[in-house]
Amino acid sequence: MKVLQLQISNFRGISSGVINLHGHTLLVGAHGSGRTSICEALGLVLSVDALNRHPVVDEYDFHNRQYIDSNNQPIEVRLNVILTDLSFEDRFLFKKHIRAWNDDMHGFADDVDDRSLVGDGSHLHWVLPVVFIARYEQNEQDFITGTFFDYPSALDVDSAQGDQSFGGGRTIFGRAEKRHCGFIFLGPSRNTSKLLSLHSGSLLERILVLGRKNFSDSSEPPPPSSSGSINVESPATGHKGNARRKSFITRPLTAETARYVLENLPSGKRSADFIETIALFTGECLDRIDLPVEKQGTGAHGLMLIELIESLLELKGSTAVNLVIEELEEGQPTHMLVQLVRLILSGINQVITTTNSPIVTALFETHSILALSNSARHEVCASSFGRKNLPIELRKLQHRQLTTAILGQSVFVVDSEAASSAFRAASLVFQKSSTREEYE
Repeated sequence: MKVLQLQISNFRGISSGVINLHGHTLLVGAHGSGRTSICEALGLVLSVDALNRHPVVDEYDFHNRQYIDSNNQPIEVRLNVILTDLSFEDRFLFKKHIRAWNDDMHGFADDVDDRSLVGDGSHLHWVLPVVFIARYEQNEQDFITGTFFDYPSALDVDSAQGDQSFGGGRTIFGRAEKRHCGFIFLGPSRNTSKLLSLHSGSLLERILVLGRKNFSDSSEPPPPSSSGSINVESPATGHKGNARRKSFITRPLTAETARYVLENLPSGKRSADFIETIALFTGECLDRIDLPVEKQGTGAHGLMLIELIESLLELKGSTAVNLVIEELEEGQPTHMLVQLVRLILSGINQVITTTNSPIVTALFETHSILALSNSARHEVCASSFGRKNLPIELRKLQHRQLTTAILGQSVFVVDSEAASSAFRAASLVFQKSSTREEYE
């Protein structure tokens, strides 16, 4: 399952916008172009963690902080997401809510009579539309939010005016449905506390769930490790037992990372759960390992992020795992950044990330890069750099040169001095004959 399209209305610095995605997507653009807002919008629609926040939104999440119009009526935030690449299980599970989509028209194909035409290899295929709605409820004097299946609504079912209540009679797209979509969201601040968080939908929580699933699905339990044991109390049974077993994943966390995790456990009732899980992820006794773990720098965080994602990929099997990560390059050494990008591109179902790093941009396919711009009316536009649409001069460039041009968004790359002089002359003529509003 992947995001095909995101429509934004009245959200933060964006009055409106439509973003079409094609698999892995890299969002580039200047500050204020809407990169972070797009990631936050996807999080509100698809993140399980968004359900645990209170409040989910506040006045700053409404465009220009306006949530009441001149007629004292609520102004809604609407975030529409079209999910594609539906498996057979997805189509069966959400069969009441899927619609036919026409790739050529970038819209729904509800006029298709023969539903068997929709399938693999066709420009018609099934998609799952969902919508997040937020508005101010005057009776409650608070903001109310909800995520719903966007098909069918009450208006689709009934020829009358439909349900005027919040959500318009749509079916709730809840916690179980969001978890099934498999999206993990990582913000720009990926410190130890964030990476080791066990909130719903977090990276480590997803590893924990997948690890237990694989462990329970195996025909035989893994044998006890001969290197030692850690006695912990199992949260499920309340009995103490030997949780130090051989790892049931083919590439466990390194002992250093596992020890670091254990020594930075958060306090609370889930600590025992942490210990039991990490104990299953390593093959040696942590009590007998003397390693330097007093690492609080971003390099240690980058190492831990790579280790956790590698463990996630080993465990996920056919389970859908998608990653939305802001500022992928933040705090990462170059060699580790390249390793991380190649890892997620090769193993994650869909990666949606933001960057202004030429190192990251050079590792993405050109057609996966979207350059964002935010107009004076706060309408976001996304421009694709598909190679087939590039001028012949740009197609000759090395990838790093093209990356620099894409990130600059105002850079002309030409082959000769004559061409450079021509661009300069044309620019001066246009500048003199245009007003300031027309010329940038």
